[in-house]
Amino acid sequence: MKTNGRNGTTATVVIVLGLLASAACNGDPSTTDAAGDAGDVPDVAAEADATDGRIDTPAEEGIADGEADGGGPEEVIAEDATDVPPEVEADATDVPPEVAEDVTDVPADGEEDAADGSDGGPEDSSLLPCPDDMVPSGAICIDRYEASRPDATATSPGADDSRATSRPGVLPWFVNPMTSAAFAAFEAACAAAGKRLCSADEWRAACAGASDAPYVYGATFDREVCNCVDTFCDDWCADHGIPAGECDTAADCGYRYGCLRMLPTGSMPGCTNELGHLDINGNVWEIVRSTADARGFEIRGGAFNCAMAAYRVGCTFNAGWADLYAGFRCCKDR
Repeated sequence: MKTNGRNGTTATVVIVLGLLASAACNGDPSTTDAAGDAGDVPDVAAEADATDGRIDTPAEEGIADGEADGGGPEEVIAEDATDVPPEVEADATDVPPEVAEDVTDVPADGEEDAADGSDGGPEDSSLLPCPDDMVPSGAICIDRYEASRPDATATSPGADDSRATSRPGVLPWFVNPMTSAAFAAFEAACAAAGKRLCSADEWRAACAGASDAPYVYGATFDREVCNCVDTFCDDWCADHGIPAGECDTAADCGYRYGCLRMLPTGSMPGCTNELGHLDINGNVWEIVRSTADARGFEIRGGAFNCAMAAYRVGCTFNAGWADLYAGFRCCKDR
């Protein structure tokens, strides 16, 4: 995979989920989604049984990456920041005196708006800045990271359901299967943090960004940008001595190699857009409030173990089944 696959400052801990007998992200003919009905397409791999919303630690299961079969890499190197060209400094000597003088008249609150992610225009003048763990998205703030429990670590999703947190380097809060009780728990966790569960429209606007893209990172699917079933196939091949030209990186290759995995929050720094939130596509599904869905919620963004990643791991798909890894993130009015 590309070298921007992990955050270099986060301890790289991965959990390899083996293939089980039941279908993964298994839809049925009644499955609905915003992009089209794909519920009758069977997946070829399994979702682990995690009805209590926990993942056993590697020490308990002995299947941490590289322990069971020498699978995927122990570390994915973050993109080298030194490759980014430096900002071009403006030549102050070319600025007419009257322009320089005008710049000093910019009010301080305009500077605050710009730093806050707004454009500083009149429509943004009354919007409050977002907390450090959130990013601005129009008239709301949205969590920078997938929600996690207060006691979550890089190897455990934790057990404290008192409130949701938004922080990097820990396993996200998730349940499997998704239920109405879990929906209520997610809403309560956001409320306890002084936030609320995002609506479907708010979530999609934050995912699609200013360009209204089908994926958080742009218009074309890239299996290596956000954590999906196909992200680590080339790493597995490299670790097992399979030449690049012979490595299977086609759709659903993660099932064939058994190299799919859930990652700690913020592990894929390229999985973002101009707003700055992370992992809104892939890793775990995200539950959002909905008045259009009879369940009262929609299941968005795709996950690390779902087939047809190019179709499901994006901004438009709404999963219509419950046997999946469902997480969430919180929003807040500005």
